[in-house]
Amino acid sequence: MPTEFTVLDVHDVPSLEEARRGKMDKLIKYELADGRRRYVRVPADGANEARIIEAVRKDLGELRNLAGKKFSA
Repeated sequence: MPTEFTVLDVHDVPSLEEARRGKMDKLIKYELADGRRRYVRVPADGANEARIIEAVRKDLGELRNLAGKKFSA
């Protein structure tokens, strides 16, 4: 699993969390070294580089747990 990423874009968007209704998030589009592009959300209040890195690591951990698994419907 790649460990480097590049932030491609950042947008302010309304939060989707019920508990944060009326607040804003940063929607961060990032690209992995292999060219895959993904998104993470970070609360806008207090958003900083460390929180973005933490959110991406969490997202990649979830991807790692699901990548390659087969499911039947």
